[in-house]
Amino acid sequence: MIDVFIDLETFGKGSDAMIVSVGLCAVDIRTGDMKAALVRHIHPKSAEHFGGKMDGDTVMWWMGQDSHARNKLIDNIKTSGMSQGGVIGEINTFINGLAREAGGVENVRMWGMGPSFDCAKLTAMYTRSGVDVPWKYWAENCVRTVRRIADNHERAPKWDAQPRAGTHHDALDDAAHQANYVSLVNRWFHQETDIWLF
Repeated sequence: MIDVFIDLETFGKGSDAMIVSVGLCAVDIRTGDMKAALVRHIHPKSAEHFGGKMDGDTVMWWMGQDSHARNKLIDNIKTSGMSQGGVIGEINTFINGLAREAGGVENVRMWGMGPSFDCAKLTAMYTRSGVDVPWKYWAENCVRTVRRIADNHERAPKWDAQPRAGTHHDALDDAAHQANYVSLVNRWFHQETDIWLF
């Protein structure tokens, strides 16, 4: 089994949000070992061409974020922004390679922050492009649910107490942080109960 954590940076909040950055981290959730990572940036013109929508509230939110995070995103889009189709192709290659390594796509679990955000918005982007996602819909999981499970156990690792590497609101750094945290909670639960959560 391999677990892939997705984080998106977008210029919108709706189901048709314009996605401009996609980060994916593949981990062995029982050891915390990072297996592979991918980050790609989508040029807004290409995202708009395929129906991605920008909204003013999200743009204003970005204007209020740390200048390092904001400038890093803008620089990444300028220097390495790709077509939406090109990014989809690279994500497919990444996930399909992991699926082969794991013995089939049924052994790939996808993770996002909230049921209506990362997996849902990436799926919507694929749909707008006329491409099927390379994972099973029933393999989607929510990082926020794991956070709530941990909040209900006094000794469990807490999200806000974990050291944070990288830049907040950088798709790859955020995906890696989520992967590390869920793996940490999984290992803590196993030590406490001799049962794996995942």
